[in-house]
Amino acid sequence: MASVNLREKPLSDGTVSLVLDYHEFGIRHKKTLKIYVNPQDAKSRNPILREAYNEAYRIAQIEKNKVEKRLLHKENDIAPVYNRNASFIDYFDTLLAKHNHNWQNVANHLRCFTKGKLAVGNVTSEWISSFQDYLLTKVQASTARSYIGLLIAGLRQAVRDKVMPTNPGADFQKVRVKEKPPKCLDKHQVELLLQNRQGIQGWLVQAFLFSCYTGLRLSDVETLTWGQVHGNGISADGQQRLKLVKEQVKTKDTVQIPLTPQAVAILVERGMRYKSVSEAQAFVFKMKSRAQIQRAMVRWSKQAGVYCTFHSSRHTFGTNLQTAGVDIYTTSKLMGHRDISTTTRYAKVVDKARDRAIEQLACFLA
Repeated sequence: MASVNLREKPLSDGTVSLVLDYHEFGIRHKKTLKIYVNPQDAKSRNPILREAYNEAYRIAQIEKNKVEKRLLHKENDIAPVYNRNASFIDYFDTLLAKHNHNWQNVANHLRCFTKGKLAVGNVTSEWISSFQDYLLTKVQASTARSYIGLLIAGLRQAVRDKVMPTNPGADFQKVRVKEKPPKCLDKHQVELLLQNRQGIQGWLVQAFLFSCYTGLRLSDVETLTWGQVHGNGISADGQQRLKLVKEQVKTKDTVQIPLTPQAVAILVERGMRYKSVSEAQAFVFKMKSRAQIQRAMVRWSKQAGVYCTFHSSRHTFGTNLQTAGVDIYTTSKLMGHRDISTTTRYAKVVDKARDRAIEQLACFLA
């Protein structure tokens, strides 16, 4: 049976430090409570000193009971008691440092919806549903679905951290969103962008085209270093092949992407180098702020008469792979997708294009 002893450790100044002495699975532990008393105060004529002494022991006894309870639960395999009144908002904030800005967006909406007060015990499936309804009044359905997914991931981590016993969002049905085809660019649209790039800075043009040829997300283009460019053998005509070996910012998974001659040409324009350690750590593209990139993309797309965002370059890469006949599994690996269902969106775009081609052919032959 769990046994915890409250002992006094004498100190040089005549006071004592209160210590818990106990065994846990055969190992002896001594836990200093950082509570200090003067034994003479126990029988002092001063009532204030006596009360302070007794209060210190009462606090120490509470800590002793907590340890005994924890040991008892372990010995008898009893599930721990969770603090239902703990703030889930405060806990969710502790997760933000390890994740991207979307988690911060979820945290902001949580605070607005709950006015900063949400106990762990009040997080239920019904509460998640009401939070989703709130999100649908603030953001697009696809964004609301994404935010609920992050919330559920946070709840899953809370279970691992022993903050709550079960995940109330484990079987939650997120809002259904009609799947939109990815916004990709065909060869003609890319040419229009290149022909109408007056006033658009070269760093953005090069970065956008490089993403069209590699499928890198903007976050990965921003963090790409020369040290992540590797040799990839020799081609049939004796030329050195290159590939990217890059840990994705979003998923933390590593993707390997062989580079086309067009992508290599951009690296050459950027002054390809990766000989010393310092050069290997240097960024390939000197990107500006996200706000500057967005403004430049809006201006560029208007000039060219082609609606697109920087992320359209990634969709263009995925669609081009499928159009070229690359199998869906290889496309998924090159895109760095964890779920192949994400990759099938590009196959659907190609299928629609083929259907339209057959319809045009049928009209021509009629």
